[in-house]
Amino acid sequence: MIDTRAWHFTTDRLRDGRSIPAVGVPLWHEGPVQICKSGLHASVRLVDALKYAPGLRLHAVHMSEIVDAQEDKIVARERTILASRAVDLRVVVRFTIECTCLVFFAAGLDDDRLIEACHLADAGDFSGAAAAARAARAAAGAAWAAGAADAIIEARAIALLWGAP
Repeated sequence: MIDTRAWHFTTDRLRDGRSIPAVGVPLWHEGPVQICKSGLHASVRLVDALKYAPGLRLHAVHMSEIVDAQEDKIVARERTILASRAVDLRVVVRFTIECTCLVFFAAGLDDDRLIEACHLADAGDFSGAAAAARAARAAAGAAWAAGAADAIIEARAIALLWGAP
């Protein structure tokens, strides 16, 4: 497979307990490489990487010697951090609610509880924001207009999680 840029979240350490390598220093995996079991993982789409985030330290990475790929992640023998940043939990919550809003909009639905959820998230009331978003989701059922919303959601993830000051 071709080398690629991808996204990877961590806490202040890697899952195996090692320190986060400095920007530009390659991390190499010795031994077998198998997706979901061993090797160095990342996601090509930022929105996919968020699903696997053990913490809110976000890294733009270069993946080399890619061994396998699934729809939402890749595994390689070598991963090099290109840049890193801490992501604020409020931004992640806001992004999640905005994704719900985008999906509702793409499906032709509207619910004022989503606006309320955004305001509560901005104020740091995460439990109130989650409750409002759950209520809106329940009211709309399983409406998902994935085609148009998918690219918008990935662009918004990059803008909010990576490009935000």
